[in-house]
Amino acid sequence: IRYAELNWQQEKFTTNHEDKNRVLATDHPQYGHPLLQEPQMQNRLWWAVTEVSPKEGGYLEGAIFIGQTVAQRILQTN
Repeated sequence: IRYAELNWQQEKFTTNHEDKNRVLATDHPQYGHPLLQEPQMQNRLWWAVTEVSPKEGGYLEGAIFIGQTVAQRILQTN
């Protein structure tokens, strides 16, 4: 197992001088809409992406949380 982390702000091809001096946003978008946490299409479609997670949405931790949650829910319904 391998984990890699990258600060995109340091990459010369994905940022510019203005980006490097920009203050990061203090507000984080709201994720985890309840409708997207429910299965769709008669339990054939489940959303398991970080933007659906009610915890740590938008972050890797949110993706892990919702992935585990959805996997458990699928196993319980089958």
